[in-house]
Amino acid sequence: MLLIFLIGLAVLLLDQLSKLFICGFFVNSDNMLFSGMLTFQGESVEIIPKTLSFTYVLNNGAAFGILQNQRLFFLLTTLIICAGGVVLLLRIKKRHILLKLASGFILGGAMGNLVDRVIIGRVRDFLDLTLLDTLFSYKFPVFNVADIFVVIGVALLAVYILFIHDKFIKNETDSGK
Repeated sequence: MLLIFLIGLAVLLLDQLSKLFICGFFVNSDNMLFSGMLTFQGESVEIIPKTLSFTYVLNNGAAFGILQNQRLFFLLTTLIICAGGVVLLLRIKKRHILLKLASGFILGGAMGNLVDRVIIGRVRDFLDLTLLDTLFSYKFPVFNVADIFVVIGVALLAVYILFIHDKFIKNETDSGK
């Protein structure tokens, strides 16, 4: 369980440090505590031409901007899901490394966005894949490092559940006889 918490902590720190570097730290739009590379909402800096930009967005909702202005819902849901996940993990005696990675990534990413919601009231997003707009005329929503880890964690969890869990549990049961 310690490894899961360490992975989660590393993801949380990586997320918050990236947000500090790119966006700075704001308690609200009028009270800047630390200025980052981008200092106002909507500001954009092209990093790799027609591929990647840093665009500062304060997100009041969830992924793709859904459920706008539901801060209390997101705070409670994140806390409940994280607590439930930790309780489930505590009940599992042997954990496969893929389950540990997935859990740590999801926990750390969720906590990264939770910190923003608690302190700032919104989530700081800054990664803008302009490549999709260039190739397909599709404007992908701006996201952050925490979002990346949550998506990777969910994908790893799906791989674990679909392809590894039953075999891993069976092997553990067989070796315990």
